Amino acid sequence: MQKKLLFLFSIFILAFLLLISPKPTYALNSPNKISIGASEAIMPAIVADSNGKVHIVWMDGGFGSPTVPLLHSFWNGNVWSTPTTVVSDRYNELPSLAADKNGNVYLTWNRESSTD
Repeated sequence: MQKKLLFLFSIFILAFLLLISPKPTYALNSPNKISIGASEAIMPAIVADSNGKVHIVWMDGGFGSPTVPLLHSFWNGNVWSTPTTVVSDRYNELPSLAADKNGNVYLTWNRESSTD
């Protein structure tokens, strides 16, 4: 009788632990490469606008590179758009995105003004 109660108690504890344990999280889809450059894609900034469209901007090149373009892409609900160059002159880095309630997306970045 004790063995039977111990077995039932063990099953109850195991079931309880399974119920309260963290559930695995799954991505909606497989990872997609959206960068088109051969350089490093670094410092991504991502935001969703009020319409649910997800925007991403990143540096297409490493820190210290004289020309670092900033690229932009958005998720249309099915696929990422072809990246477009936002700016491509010298020393663009640290992009940041924000969105307002009207669906506007704002991009800021740091640009070194040195001419050397």
